[in-house]
Amino acid sequence: RPLRRWEFIAGKYLGLAVLLGVMVGVMSLAVGGVLGWKETQLVAREGSDPAVAAAIQQEARDPRLLQAVLLVGVKLAVVAAVAVFFSTVATSTTFVIAMTLMVYLIGHLQSVAREQWLESGEVVHAGAKLFLAAVAFLVPDFNLYNLIDEIIAGNEVVWLSTLGVVGYSVVYIAVLLTAASVVFEGRDI
Repeated sequence: RPLRRWEFIAGKYLGLAVLLGVMVGVMSLAVGGVLGWKETQLVAREGSDPAVAAAIQQEARDPRLLQAVLLVGVKLAVVAAVAVFFSTVATSTTFVIAMTLMVYLIGHLQSVAREQWLESGEVVHAGAKLFLAAVAFLVPDFNLYNLIDEIIAGNEVVWLSTLGVVGYSVVYIAVLLTAASVVFEGRDI
């Protein structure tokens, strides 16, 4: 039986998402192994005092790292949805890669640019504010997915905010894949 076009888009996305999930899982296991090995070495070298050994183990086995890994995987799932969307709009692989990379870079830099622009002391015109709002609406702020700095600084990372980012990402992915399906439905093959 022939595939419907939305099924093709869903399969393409799920294949990418599963592949990225496996890669994140393998890399997380590798990092966990290295972290465990370094923990063992550090405890052997510095851990004659039980309090020091406990502090080393607590830092090395920080459960907040799971939140960071989750958000890395979710961020990659969003980037995969962006790539699938552009692959339905364009016929050139180079264009798809370039546009996905642009969205990725804009997503990482938009909050920094927005802060600099708004805190520069200059009067921000309505057109500029509209532009910033459009970018913030269309491109996800990938700095929300970066918990590593917060974890290293020892700041509290609330699961509710992590789940909020995950929920936002699920909606963003659903909208992108729906748009990709609509665009792909209208294309001649």
